[in-house]
Amino acid sequence: MAVEGIYPRLAEGGLVYGPAFQGLRAAWRRGAEVFAEVRLPEPQHADADRFDLHPALLDAALHATMLDGVERVVLPFSFRGVTLHATGATDLRVRLTPTGPDTMSLAVADGRGAPVATVAALAVRPVDQRQLVVSGRAVADSLFQVAWHAVSADAPGAGRVARCAVVGVDGLGVGPALLAAGSDVESHASLADLARAVDEGEAGVPPVVVVPWPLSRDADRHSADAASGAVVRMLGLFQEWVREERFGDARLVLVTRGAVAVSSAAGGGPAESVSDLAAASVWGMVRSAQAEHPDRFALVDLDADAGSGRVLADALAGAEPQCAVRAGRVWVPRLERSRPPATTGVPALRSEGTVVITGGTGVLGSLVARHLVTHHGIRHLLLLSRRGPDAPGAT
Repeated sequence: MAVEGIYPRLAEGGLVYGPAFQGLRAAWRRGAEVFAEVRLPEPQHADADRFDLHPALLDAALHATMLDGVERVVLPFSFRGVTLHATGATDLRVRLTPTGPDTMSLAVADGRGAPVATVAALAVRPVDQRQLVVSGRAVADSLFQVAWHAVSADAPGAGRVARCAVVGVDGLGVGPALLAAGSDVESHASLADLARAVDEGEAGVPPVVVVPWPLSRDADRHSADAASGAVVRMLGLFQEWVREERFGDARLVLVTRGAVAVSSAAGGGPAESVSDLAAASVWGMVRSAQAEHPDRFALVDLDADAGSGRVLADALAGAEPQCAVRAGRVWVPRLERSRPPATTGVPALRSEGTVVITGGTGVLGSLVARHLVTHHGIRHLLLLSRRGPDAPGAT
């Protein structure tokens, strides 16, 4: 079976493999079985000892199933019964034996014929060629962005919160604004103070409990340390909220100022910027809390406009998990398709810029980083991961 030109042919069909993954060197058939010889490209040899079996090498072994074209491409889905016999291989001889319509077994040896690995069952999934061919229109349709939309007064869930509690230091004037709007407002120094008041009185916990940010009047808001400290403090407050059974039917709303930049879907308004780094960090943490505890938390960001205070009661009464009040109007974020300007080609990466790679210390992240350095001349990379410099191979 001829393998010359296989990668340009696959690329024409929509399946593009980068230089590190173009390892197929020879292939032949014996009945239903497929045999292949694969070799790790020279620049990746130094990485072979980092893996039990280099992922690019194993992936290249499966390319022999696509020598007849991309009319029926099968991609690996799951592995079962994997046994590793040796490590550090840079070239392989592979036998792929069909065991079902979409399964096969693999016998993997090195260039001298010594066993490297066996796979009892590799399940594959067919991919239609139309899923591989990505046109310019398809790329545009797959890009999304967050845009803010104004909510009308008669929108579903619109109304005015009748009773609520304000907890902590009210540097934003939330309590007076709600009183002026006709809401029944209680003030408490802390959640524990609110719980004691509930125990001592006849009224239960208000349906809405508001915590204005910042929690203290002298809080630093504009440094990295302030952002870290804000998240730690708010985490403790949220854990207290979740643990307290008496608060189970109420919703805690964090009210901030300058935590988000509201951009209209229609555009045209003045560009906003985030002015409170600590509050923005807390917004990110609350979004995570909302994913774990739906309907228990909400976010409202206010501006300094006098009209915004008058509609705050409306924002608190709604069911939106996040909203912003600007110039007396309530805005909510929505995900919508992004329409980037038409380009004549792939934009070039600027070598003087910094490229951020999430998961940058993992297998794929490190391969992407190496590719950017060797093929695009990038010299400044920021690799983000959960374990940071403690991740294996990070240094």
